[in-house]
Amino acid sequence: MTFKSILPPNATPLELATEQVTGERIATLSVPIKDMWNPETCPETHLPWLAWALSVDVWDNTWSEAIKRSVIAKALQVHALKGTRGALDKALSAQGFGVAIREWWQTSPQGSPNTYTATLTVTERPLNDKEIILAERTFNVTKRYSQHGTLSFVLQPTTNPVHTASAVVSGVTTTVYPS
Repeated sequence: MTFKSILPPNATPLELATEQVTGERIATLSVPIKDMWNPETCPETHLPWLAWALSVDVWDNTWSEAIKRSVIAKALQVHALKGTRGALDKALSAQGFGVAIREWWQTSPQGSPNTYTATLTVTERPLNDKEIILAERTFNVTKRYSQHGTLSFVLQPTTNPVHTASAVVSGVTTTVYPS
């Protein structure tokens, strides 16, 4: 393989010699740049940087690898739809929740205008305080600021015994309903 310089014509002899020595070695390396920008193929150790580069609003290093990849994969869609039901659905479902949103006009009797309820369904695992706080933060940064929303959690029973509880977080009433 013939080495071809990419330096300008006014490059010094030292720059040309350095390019010749390092350029031949670099040309043989396979650098999978496209893999680094893909949430499915990016090495797990680099996922936080990919999340930062794609402006993921809420990130937790203790999430499972699958949730991290899901949050990153949906980041661009969430930003494109921010302030809509679709953005809330994508952002919260990426964290492993089932999402059901009911707006004020969908309730009987009708609720106050510009209000809605988002119900997050969790199966197969209990929630801890950190997950509730992260879900609430995601909800608050994704929703339209002119609307008022209520966030509630439903724990679906599995074949194992399930214990349910409710909690109040940051002044928002969080209710967990057994199915």
